[in-house]
Amino acid sequence: EREARLAERELAVANQQIAAVGAAFAAPTEPGRKGSRKVAERLHKQARAAMRRRGLLPGDLPPEAASLERRYYEFAASGRWAQAEDAARDFGAAIEAVVIDERFIQDKMSRLNALRAKTKLSGAQEAKVRQLMGAATRAFADGRHEEANRSLNQIFALFRS
Repeated sequence: EREARLAERELAVANQQIAAVGAAFAAPTEPGRKGSRKVAERLHKQARAAMRRRGLLPGDLPPEAASLERRYYEFAASGRWAQAEDAARDFGAAIEAVVIDERFIQDKMSRLNALRAKTKLSGAQEAKVRQLMGAATRAFADGRHEEANRSLNQIFALFRS
């Protein structure tokens, strides 16, 4: 059973990397295609909605995805709507390719611990962080990675408040 889980995890990571690379190197925009602001903005909003639905924070995304969103904003700012559409579409694909698995949670916990080490919280906030970290750790140990991710997101929100 352990070997099957490891193989499944390795396959998921490989698929995630393939999707991220594919999104980062998508086909160039067809010459002469105009694109539209409305479509580009809709695609970008859909990608951002997918992030919220999946519980992904900007720091959770691979560098390729962040680069795609930056490209969307650059193209939109210069009125290059066909390229903005493509960048937004690729950004959405990169978001969908993120796998919330053991490695994802470990990386997120590492980022959280680094933030925690350099941030001073009130006593009440620190107690809430300990409670949520306990819930995240239990969910992680039980293989409930989506639930662990939600708890970690709540902790990140405490640091932003």
